[in-house]
Amino acid sequence: AGRAAPCVPAGGPPGRSTPFLEPSTHALRLKGGSLTARRRCPARRAMSVYAPPPASAEYLAQLTARRMAELSSMRSRIAALERSANAAAEQELQHRKTRIVSEHSDPSGSCAARPQLESMGVYITELKRFLKNVHDADATGDTTLQLIAAEHCAAFAVQLMDLMADPKEYEAAGSFTVMEMASSTLAMLSTRPGVARALSFVGAPLLAARLLSPLFPTAIVANMAMAAGRMAEDLDARLCFRAHGGVGALVRLLQPDIDPLVQAEAATALSMLAACDSVVQDSTRYLGGIEVLVALLASHDARAAEAARLCLSRLRAGNPRNAAAVVSAIRASAELAVASPPRTRIVSELLSQQDGDVNSA
Repeated sequence: AGRAAPCVPAGGPPGRSTPFLEPSTHALRLKGGSLTARRRCPARRAMSVYAPPPASAEYLAQLTARRMAELSSMRSRIAALERSANAAAEQELQHRKTRIVSEHSDPSGSCAARPQLESMGVYITELKRFLKNVHDADATGDTTLQLIAAEHCAAFAVQLMDLMADPKEYEAAGSFTVMEMASSTLAMLSTRPGVARALSFVGAPLLAARLLSPLFPTAIVANMAMAAGRMAEDLDARLCFRAHGGVGALVRLLQPDIDPLVQAEAATALSMLAACDSVVQDSTRYLGGIEVLVALLASHDARAAEAARLCLSRLRAGNPRNAAAVVSAIRASAELAVASPPRTRIVSELLSQQDGDVNSA
């Protein structure tokens, strides 16, 4: 400890341009006027770092109890906030239900009078209001309220389209735009479970039979054909549709001069009706629908051809006369004689199925 420090040149060791010190091994101290060096002790260097005194067990227990009390208080506040939020959501839900019911209990009379060309924007706004009620009813999750909102929306759409279903008077100034919105609304509502009876109650089958005509735009006719097919599950809707010439209107829409989109929707609707009603099967045969459907198998539109295939399969199911008529029409069709290979495979499948049905009959 009392030894003199090694002499270090002022410029550092030879070959270095900066002073050379080794602070990790020596500490230079001025002691009694002389420069001395003392090696640092590793143990003393470690003790120079501050370390708090160890906490007692009683202090730790008190700290833990205080923290647990704070957590319990926070948990209670969170539970209270959740209860308040749930109560607010329930109150908002009840308010929404009350508003929807009150609006439907006193329906607007805006569609009661004959519409004018300058009032088309008003009818669009009213239709959007009914659609918003349907959306709000869906958000509540109340099945009864959903059916009520859907029925009132369908009633307004049917009434609106019935008032505008005169092509000579309302083919200008946006009336067909309103009818397209209303027809798409009916097509959308027809997909909802349990709404077919409500659509029948408000007169949608009668309106569909009336609007299934080439005189109306393609979108309107396609939407109404879609709605007619989806209403087939309700007996009253089928009876009303049949009684007002709906089957004949669908067969007319299968003709070659009709847009392929409308042909596909008409064939689909006819197949859904035929699957539920044997009278529709026989009526289609009487009206010449089987021959038109067989010709549609050779269509360049794949969707229309597939819809025709499905419709023919539904028409011959359980009906030997239709089965024989399908086989005869396929064998006599000039269009299928030059059809593409995919259509030929479809025809072969139909022939094999029909021959089996005829032989079994």
